[in-house]
Formats: sequence, C-alpha cells, structure tokens
Amino acid sequence: MERVPPPVVLPIGVAVASGLARVDRLPSRLRRSIGGALLVAGAGLAGWAALTMEASGTSPDPRKPPEALVSSGPYRFTRNPIYLGMLSAQAGAAFITARPSLVFGALVAGVFLDQFVIAREERELAERFGDAYAEVVARTPRWLVRR
Repeated sequence: MERVPPPVVLPIGVAVASGLARVDRLPSRLRRSIGGALLVAGAGLAGWAALTMEASGTSPDPRKPPEALVSSGPYRFTRNPIYLGMLSAQAGAAFITARPSLVFGALVAGVFLDQFVIAREERELAERFGDAYAEVVARTPRWLVRR
C-alpha cells in the first residue's frame, strides 16, 4: 500500500467523519444487520485467535510473556487478529446502536494499538524469537494489508 500524502489526510478525515455522521440514517434493519455481522465476526475472530494461542502453548493474556510464536489459524492472515476482532466488534456495536462516536472510538483505539501497544509487542517478539519472528513479519501483515 502506498503512503498517503499528508495533504490528503485532512480530506480523508472529513470524508470519514461525514460518513460516520450518517450511520444513524441507514435503515435500522440494514444498520443492525451490518452491525451484527461485524460484531459476530469480530468476536469470532478474537475468540479463534485466543484458542489458537492456547493450543500453541501460549497465553492470549498480553501481560504474560509469549511462550510460543503463533503463525497458524487466523495468524496466517494478520499478526493481530485479537485486536482486529475487538475493533470490528466495537464498530459493529456502533452500527447496532447508531452511535458513530463508537466507530470514531474504534479508529482512535486502532491507531493507539498500532503505534504504542503493537509496536512494543513486536519489539518483544523480535527479541524473544529473532529470525523466526522476522519470517512471520515478512509473510504476514500487521493488520490485513501491507503498508
């Protein structure tokens, strides 16, 4: 994915905010269907990822050091399926409740996770697993697409 030129960031932000302001204008049935799908998919993804971690001999608790490097299950598609699932579930809740502020909150949380939490976790994984982790990084995007 190409880098976004800084002058384009503001119009993108305005477009996203405008779209979010219209979430409550969607027909309620469509809004609840979209929200339910995002909520269920997000919770399912996070749960699948947690079970995959446990089956690999490591805890999904981010406060505990990883005991194993996991690259199976949902970790084949993204290095952060639990965070992606949580953010998707939050976006689903925003659609269900017609509260665009929850989508904005998910976007802010995603940026915070990306810049502070995941960056720290990746440094720790690189220190602990070295070349094996570098191989995972080379083949699996942080989210769903390469930057």
